[in-house]
Amino acid sequence: MKKILIILLFCQLYTSAQISLPYTNDFNHPNSDEDWIHYAISGTDNWERGFASISSNQSDFSWETKLQDDPSTYSIMVLESPSFDLTNANLPYALSFKYNAMINLGSLHFEYSIDNGTNWELFNPENVPNKNWQTASGFSLSTNGFTSSAIDLSSLNGYDNVKFRFKFRTYFYVNGYGCIIDDFSIGAEYYNIYATTGEPIEISPLSPPCSLINFKLCTNIPPLPQAGSKILPL
Repeated sequence: MKKILIILLFCQLYTSAQISLPYTNDFNHPNSDEDWIHYAISGTDNWERGFASISSNQSDFSWETKLQDDPSTYSIMVLESPSFDLTNANLPYALSFKYNAMINLGSLHFEYSIDNGTNWELFNPENVPNKNWQTASGFSLSTNGFTSSAIDLSSLNGYDNVKFRFKFRTYFYVNGYGCIIDDFSIGAEYYNIYATTGEPIEISPLSPPCSLINFKLCTNIPPLPQAGSKILPL
């Protein structure tokens, strides 16, 4: 009887950790790190959530490889996401996040697992839309402020236990604050937009920034008004 109860409890905990789409997390709330884990593959784990090195607003939290300080040397540290269910991803979905990095020597890679974290591979699918995405060598470690990165998730449609992780590596010498991660999201690749003239808009996580320069309402198409707009890359 004790063995049966233990198995049932494990199944219940496992099910509750599964997350359906869409998902967005700005990491500002007290429970926003729920189901996110971090650890060291080797060396020291420096990942912390809080007021990051380049933040000007003390209520705007991010994940950083050692808050307000340089990360440890000779380390491979990982920030791992919850498990996502992509079996019902009927719409085109895109994964996006913002990152900021500044370090003299190291690497930042983004990996995925389809078996709840048992095996990991570099997430770099071919022939899918992406924006500011990694190469085989990883992401740039010298950014000028936050960079928005995004990628189409169609290569993972149908999998029910998908995890992602940021893998940050340092070597013998560290000069710089390391890496900062913020605004992690998995959502529809395209969505409706609402803006006023001159206001910056985003029509997709995969698109470049645009501004609305002309707007016209068409009221002759029932039952709902249709909108036409002209967009201009910034």
